[in-house]
Amino acid sequence: MINMLLPNATYVLTIDQTDGLRVEFDKGDIVHLRPSGNASELRCYAESNDQDQAVNICTICLNRIKKALQ
Repeated sequence: MINMLLPNATYVLTIDQTDGLRVEFDKGDIVHLRPSGNASELRCYAESNDQDQAVNICTICLNRIKKALQ
């Protein structure tokens, strides 16, 4: 289920729920989902070796969450 957050991820290395949900994947990419502290929003942060990939990760991740909630 957690792999649905990131396309092409083979497996999850770590999961941290200290401040939302932070997942580190096998290829070094990281997705961090957390509720906003002052608005009714879900925030998505991504880390990757490439800026375009980080933007792509957030876009895909949030779209998959929206689709799952429909």
